[in-house]
Amino acid sequence: MSLSITMTLRRPSGGLLIVLASVFLIFSVNLKRGTNIDQLSPQHLKISQLEKSIAVPFGQDSFIHQHTILNIKNKYERRQDNHFYDDAVCKGEQALDKIMNQAPTGRVFTRQDQVDAWEVIESRGGVPAELFPALRDLDIPYDQDSVKGVGTYQNKDFHTSDGQTHPRTSGSYNNLFIPAGSESAIIAMDNHSPSAHAGSGVTVPTLNRWSDVVWQNWTAIAAAASTPPNKLRHIIHRDVFTSSTRLIMEYIEVAEKDKLDLPWPGHEYDMRSEDGKALLGTVHGLGIAWLVIDHSDVLGRKVPVVRIWTVTWRPPPSRRGGRPPAKLYYFLGFELRDPVGA
Repeated sequence: MSLSITMTLRRPSGGLLIVLASVFLIFSVNLKRGTNIDQLSPQHLKISQLEKSIAVPFGQDSFIHQHTILNIKNKYERRQDNHFYDDAVCKGEQALDKIMNQAPTGRVFTRQDQVDAWEVIESRGGVPAELFPALRDLDIPYDQDSVKGVGTYQNKDFHTSDGQTHPRTSGSYNNLFIPAGSESAIIAMDNHSPSAHAGSGVTVPTLNRWSDVVWQNWTAIAAAASTPPNKLRHIIHRDVFTSSTRLIMEYIEVAEKDKLDLPWPGHEYDMRSEDGKALLGTVHGLGIAWLVIDHSDVLGRKVPVVRIWTVTWRPPPSRRGGRPPAKLYYFLGFELRDPVGA
């Protein structure tokens, strides 16, 4: 693009000349940065389309937590400068290889000192209403009689194998379990590992991983309901707010759909695809991967297929007349399936 501007100035002062020269320099630099749409990269064109598609919703509703259009643009562009997506793909690829080939470890914690580090509280589980459409379509029952809530809390001092006593970490795992035959499910509600809650450098109990704690819970719940533990088929992470996982989800969703809103049934990703591997390589995906890897002797050789969807929740008006801002919930659903060709 070329542009000629002719201006006649009468006896400009030295200060005015400096200002005009600065304006001209800035203007020239901006032209070189690609004001010609033919020179824009596909990524920038996609960002431009994204801005148009979500400008109004962002102005009307303050949802998607504290994200702004600038946040999303920066996240989209940052992939060109760092390797967060590629790192997740690599982790997912390694996990998938272990799922397909590694012998099961059968990790079960039976030592009393390991189990005693945790307090387990069971309750009748209430499924959040925003999950009803998904559970209904997946034939997963969600009445209170079918759902068991389990809170597992690391709120006791504990001993390690060297005889040392360590303070509690206050880690906690809160999940819903639905032992429903071939459509049995786990809904991950609110989970904070001991290491994440207590911080780096803090000693944690031997029994500490989400996959290990949830497997202990699931086998106990399944046995009480006379459901074979190998009937577990669905694992759903509700309201994903971990920034590293959300970053992967948002990048994939924007790249595929040019929008941030993806109602149920959302979009399913084959685990052999790069996006599927990236989702498996998140902290949420790896927890499920290890559950499948460690217990393939019970579950059989299963491959998780992942689905992303969102729910925009608009709370009713408050008694004072105001309306709370809408919130966008992100969901990751994993279905344990037999490998293709098995």
